[in-house]
Amino acid sequence: MCESDGFSGQPAAPPSGGLATTRASVGDCPAFAPQPTNSQQWAIIAVSFQPDDSADVLIENVSGAENGFGDLFSVCNEQPNCVFVHEDTSGLQIPAGGMVEVNVPNTTIEGGELAIYTNNLSIPHPVFCDLFGRAFAFHIVQWGLGPAGDHSLLGDANRDFEWWTPGDLITIDAGDTGFSVIGATDSEDGFVSCNPNL
Repeated sequence: MCESDGFSGQPAAPPSGGLATTRASVGDCPAFAPQPTNSQQWAIIAVSFQPDDSADVLIENVSGAENGFGDLFSVCNEQPNCVFVHEDTSGLQIPAGGMVEVNVPNTTIEGGELAIYTNNLSIPHPVFCDLFGRAFAFHIVQWGLGPAGDHSLLGDANRDFEWWTPGDLITIDAGDTGFSVIGATDSEDGFVSCNPNL
């Protein structure tokens, strides 16, 4: 069974994702220009922070081919909160360049991190894990003051591939409400502060 990486007992948030129309940009942000790293399949390409201390997160299939989310694929932050990417328990197939949007609670503009996992970290799952019973990560981003919780996901998310440069933090300018991707997905330099309005 897949271990929960220290998150056992945490309730899983209900599914909240949905297939989004492919977009060139959002809000006043520049055109998306993700440069995937390490044969990356999925990338967090925009985050829009909400007044209720949640964040709308836009994920893109950057693999160059149709790709699928398993039934427990999730976006998690360091609180930890894990939200299912979609509601379809049979999985979800996304065309190349296709996008999915999900809202993650307790995610604030002041600082934090978000990671895409094959498994909701609070639910054991025997399939979407490695030989050591750990969930696979596909991407992670950090911003502002960085993770404020007692467990950062960075070390775990970077276990197999370096999805994010340790020490990098995306800067969000005063008056902006989030950020979007304009370059390398593994570095603060690949993201720009803007108003995504997802």
